[in-house]
Amino acid sequence: MRGRVGALIALGAGFNPILTGRENIYVSAAVLGIPKDTIDQKLSEIIEFSDLDQFIDTPVQNYSSGMHVRLGFSIAAALRPDILIIDEILAVGDVRFRTKCYQHIERIQKSTALLIVSHNKQDIARHCMSSLVLHKGEARYLGDTKVALNISDQLQQVRQTFLTSTPGLTLVRAEFEHSTIKWDETAVLRLAIKSDGPISGASLRVTFIDTAFAGVAEWRTENHAIAIEIGTGNNFFELPIRQLRLQSGTYLCNIVLWKVGLSNFLLVAHHHMDLTVTGTEVTYCPYHI
Repeated sequence: MRGRVGALIALGAGFNPILTGRENIYVSAAVLGIPKDTIDQKLSEIIEFSDLDQFIDTPVQNYSSGMHVRLGFSIAAALRPDILIIDEILAVGDVRFRTKCYQHIERIQKSTALLIVSHNKQDIARHCMSSLVLHKGEARYLGDTKVALNISDQLQQVRQTFLTSTPGLTLVRAEFEHSTIKWDETAVLRLAIKSDGPISGASLRVTFIDTAFAGVAEWRTENHAIAIEIGTGNNFFELPIRQLRLQSGTYLCNIVLWKVGLSNFLLVAHHHMDLTVTGTEVTYCPYHI
């Protein structure tokens, strides 16, 4: 690599706990290769960015972990590198701090090459035009970020399923009519349920989960005036899920069947099926309105 290299990795590591925040700024800057006269000029900017002005002369052993991270990022951000390496640091800190991180990165991106290491596809989509997918120590793809994120989705789909239901109730089949849809198409959920007796007025919930195992959308029958009426024997349902509008990617799905007034769910199917959405650019927002 040619040019001055900066790194936002393990922020706060190496702080001397008995030194104050101000003293640790100079120590950490020396480790990062930032000259003392540069820190003298930027000291006020670093302290202001960290929001630690009231505690800057307090020993860092009294800092919380979040305060450590804020001070570490503020020091590293004072460097104006040609190449900036960022390793997962945007996953830590409070919302206000993360917003500052994003704003700082967007400011320097015009003149700085970013090398971001992250499992968060929204961060990658937001900042990167080209991406490298690593899986078990091997390079699987290098190129367009949208393609890279789709490949990463496929590699990360480790399905750990479980199915539980009340006695006498069996989920025979649960699947989407089409396992791949465009972002603006209707997803039709097909269910086959066998019951030893009738169940009236039940409700169904479908939760869509991304590759980071975070719930990004939920569809409920009661929000669409749909009641699940189960009779004795075999029951078949086709439920249209309209205007899902998720960004491109593959989503695991949870299904929960319940009835108001009962203390336990009638049926729970965890990570039972998946749905692939295509046709949109991957962005840092999970929905398209």
